[in-house]
Amino acid sequence: MEQFGSNELKGGKKVNPVLLFLQHLFSYLLLLLMVAMVFSIISQEYIEAGVIGFIVLFNATVGFLQEYKSEQTLAALKSLSASFSTVRRGGEILEINSRDIVPGDIIILEEGDIVPADLRLIETSSLEINEATLTGEAAPVHKVIEERINAEEALGDRANMAYSGCVVTRGRGEGVVVATGQRTELGKIAQKVSKKGSKATRMQIELRKLAISLFIVGMLLGVLVLGVHSFVVDKEVSMYAISLGVAAIPESLMAVLTLAMAMGVKRMAKCGAVVRKLTALESLSSTTDICSDKTGTLTQAKMVVANGFACGLGAFAVQGTGWHPVGEVKFSVRNGCTEENGTINKGKFERELLSSELLRSVESSTGMNSSAIHQLVLCSTLCNSATVTSASSAEGTKAVGDPTEIALECFAQKLGFTRNSVKGTVLMTVEFPFDSVVKKMTRVYKNEYSGKHVAYLKGALEAVLEASSFYLNCNNEVTEITEEYRQILFSEMNKMAGRGLRVMAFAYRNMDDFNEDITRDDVDNHMILIGLLGIYDPPRDEAKESVEQSRSAGINVRMVTGDHPATAAAIAQDISILSSGEDPHAGTMVGHELDRMSKSQLDDLLVLPRVVSRCSPDTKVNLIHALHRRGKVVVMTGDGVNDAPALKSADIGVAMGQGGSDVTKEAADIVLSDDNISTIVKAIKEGRRISDNIQKFIVHLLTGNVAQVIALIVGLSMRDRYNEAVFPMSPLQILWLNMITISPPALSLAVEKAEADIMERPPRKKGESLFTKDIILDIFVYGVLGGALTLASFVIAIGFVNPVQLQNESYTPANLSAPYWENNSVQDLAFHDYLGIYCNQRCTLPTEEACEEMYACSLVQRARATAFATLTFILLLNGFNCRAAAKTVFEAGILKNKFMTASLFFGIALMIPTMYIPIVNKQYFKQRSITIEWAIVVASAAFFFTVCQVYKKAKQVFIRRRRKAKVELMRKRSHSRMTRTDLRSARSDVDLSSLTHSNSQQNYKSDNQINRKERAAKVHVKVEPMSESRV
Repeated sequence: MEQFGSNELKGGKKVNPVLLFLQHLFSYLLLLLMVAMVFSIISQEYIEAGVIGFIVLFNATVGFLQEYKSEQTLAALKSLSASFSTVRRGGEILEINSRDIVPGDIIILEEGDIVPADLRLIETSSLEINEATLTGEAAPVHKVIEERINAEEALGDRANMAYSGCVVTRGRGEGVVVATGQRTELGKIAQKVSKKGSKATRMQIELRKLAISLFIVGMLLGVLVLGVHSFVVDKEVSMYAISLGVAAIPESLMAVLTLAMAMGVKRMAKCGAVVRKLTALESLSSTTDICSDKTGTLTQAKMVVANGFACGLGAFAVQGTGWHPVGEVKFSVRNGCTEENGTINKGKFERELLSSELLRSVESSTGMNSSAIHQLVLCSTLCNSATVTSASSAEGTKAVGDPTEIALECFAQKLGFTRNSVKGTVLMTVEFPFDSVVKKMTRVYKNEYSGKHVAYLKGALEAVLEASSFYLNCNNEVTEITEEYRQILFSEMNKMAGRGLRVMAFAYRNMDDFNEDITRDDVDNHMILIGLLGIYDPPRDEAKESVEQSRSAGINVRMVTGDHPATAAAIAQDISILSSGEDPHAGTMVGHELDRMSKSQLDDLLVLPRVVSRCSPDTKVNLIHALHRRGKVVVMTGDGVNDAPALKSADIGVAMGQGGSDVTKEAADIVLSDDNISTIVKAIKEGRRISDNIQKFIVHLLTGNVAQVIALIVGLSMRDRYNEAVFPMSPLQILWLNMITISPPALSLAVEKAEADIMERPPRKKGESLFTKDIILDIFVYGVLGGALTLASFVIAIGFVNPVQLQNESYTPANLSAPYWENNSVQDLAFHDYLGIYCNQRCTLPTEEACEEMYACSLVQRARATAFATLTFILLLNGFNCRAAAKTVFEAGILKNKFMTASLFFGIALMIPTMYIPIVNKQYFKQRSITIEWAIVVASAAFFFTVCQVYKKAKQVFIRRRRKAKVELMRKRSHSRMTRTDLRSARSDVDLSSLTHSNSQQNYKSDNQINRKERAAKVHVKVEPMSESRV
């Protein structure tokens, strides 16, 4: 133990909670707020400092909790594989914790055990091990004892080795431990996975740049304020600089972004996708290729009988998938034998079972035989070690044993027959287990009542034919096998093998010569051939639909598997990765062929293969790197350990939660709790929705910042009689707007439903900026308009509404002497005379009358409340604007987002108390209650809403004209460069699956090596004018 260490895989580096919290605390956005907090404390504005401090802690805490929680998700997904093992030490058999195993221990393996370490086998008895987690092969590997190990052989071909993490499906064996922990094949893959760290995504980089930019802008705005005041810093100047700096920061951005991601994670978890890394949500929207493992991902990892051939009756298909024994047998050819209909179901079979005295056929003489289909069912279940416990639902059905034998048992149960049907009637007396050399298995049963014996045989067709002399014809008569009939059998076998099925043959004979010393050679002769069964790992029910949905979304689905090329191609055609009429060789490639190609050779290929068979872990990684060089964003799915390096290399690694290994889950960004391929498509749809919604609420949040900055910068020109700038809005009003008012609409945008065509448009371009030209334009238009209206409402409230009121209120501005009023009226006052003095500060005089007499700030405070209310209404209405970039509020459905409607009333309800509660309004928000000024607020909000709808209508017209012009231009170019023959050639040669729904805005391409002529062909083939409803 001291020399080799414990037999366990080393986990990844643990997250330090303190460092993670500090990382969120000292982000650029929060740093500027902390600077503002320090200046507020220096200026003795403790209320503002406290609020800013709370905002800083809130943002840091929300980000920390969500990321820390995502880092801990894996612990809940890890299984307790191989916790205890049986070992032979010092001649004693012990059961110890698997982590205490060391090299040199002898491990005893039984059916159902998980191999705890890498073993060199020293004893086997019909031992078969499922190595799908390492090789991807669904079929178990028969293990034998060989003298030498060929290091160049693939793992799946090393018959004398058992590898850590694999499952014993049949037999027993013993092996000496040769590697433990990180030195096992499983550990080597785990080390490859742990070497690669995660990179920052495009969104993270852009938000970091935005934070830095806003930090710099905020500091420059502060310097601007100081410069305007000739760098004479006093309390008024410092507070104005703080206000402008705070206005430039979207304080709720990181909190809303984190919460939006968390809500997206929660929605994805409900549909079966557990997100381990939030960065994966962004990459999902740009996904162009899904490289999927076959076994357990596109298929069910449950072998079933799909087709068969019953001697004398002909070929048939077996309905039903998975291990749930429900389905029918449908004959397509009956070779002249007539039946009432070509379908056999459970009920019909059971009736014929009794009428044909099938149970007694076990004791019958040679001349008393039931039909081949009955004998085929009987042989399938009796020459079998697997156990299938049926239930009312597929989820409740349990199966134990070799996957192939489970498939045979399910086939028998679909027709209502199990070993329990003859329990107490027959007893197995002799078994000759499956041997990889002779490729067959035989069992002999004895009837308990008559003492007669019947032998049942299954195996490869060649082996069974060698032991068979007869077959059952359509009249249930024993007929001698001719060369012509042998060719019929091989033809049927080749048909099933061509569809990717594993074919097994079955035979039986009544034994009058049975004795206790009988050998395999004595039994396996003069058999009566009864038929063939084709077994395969069927596609998931939802796999085909998922592939087609991906194609409509501009996403290529590629299969990468360790299976045989014919099997892979057959499954690929079943689920539409390859079209049914397509030559399988056109879109497929064997793994070693791809591995032998250099980078330049791979890059020179017109298109990369959609099906790669017999691939190793390195093959999958090479394919992903080749796609990356073409600018693709790749999702890799898988469940086995062999998939882990590829999952780590991909942009998004998706692991299976039920059948996936711990190493695979560690490497994955997303874990599917239901192992459902359709969940990947749902996750991509959700990723696109999240990406769209992030852009929507970023527009909304930055609109508020632009409006506030414009109002405050222009507000520098408004000076009181002592040449001090007057706040159009106070610091606490700005913080309120940025956190309380604007956040609920932003969160409402985060839960906005996906647009109807979200899975009908190509993926986002890789590297496309979060801030596109359209988004920047929207922020500018909405922000400038909102800022201008806010400032206008402030000015109008002071320069028009209030002076009218003042004529009846005997208003005397502070520090204007009585002689001034003897020769002048209210109308003779200059604008700055209405701004009072020191109105940015909190009044400390004992009474309100004293404050007004000294500073005369009531006009400013009423105007400030007007501006505050105006911007509040504008920001709340802007949430409705941002729901759709190019649709008016009414076209998008004004009441469809109930959270947005609620946030409108919520924002207004919270704003009212800040204006009308004494002390709160004047001392903290530095504003007063308003009356007639509400007319300005309503008019400004209505003007903003109307202009925005006109702007969107103009935007629709512009987009429509631009799109039509581009489509027409591309059509003209394609017609001028191609003849009709070239077009037909391009249709057959170019991979059109990646061109679905081409869009002139997306500049969507296949691979970067396509020449100009072929690219023109692609444009001509798929370009369609986008309907106006898609705007």
